[in-house]
Amino acid sequence: MPDNTYALKLEYLNSTNGRTTQPIPLPPCSSPLCPIETLSKWLENKLPSNDMNKECMPQRPNGSLSIRHASYHLSLFFLVMNMLAYMYSSEIDK
Repeated sequence: MPDNTYALKLEYLNSTNGRTTQPIPLPPCSSPLCPIETLSKWLENKLPSNDMNKECMPQRPNGSLSIRHASYHLSLFFLVMNMLAYMYSSEIDK
């Protein structure tokens, strides 16, 4: 950048097409090289806050998780664990 500020350039490498990268423009910028300050301002309201209770826990008015939410999270956890176990056992069998 001409004014000595930091910038980010995102590129995609498709290894099937050799070593040529394709620039991926970031939404707030018109060119492939996006100043960090512009990107930071654009992401300001899109990133989660540091308040984990606010971001991660769906809460009922009294502050407790509903049975539906708790069972959903538990089911998702077991699904992911089963997928990982299957992938791990497939690698061992090779």
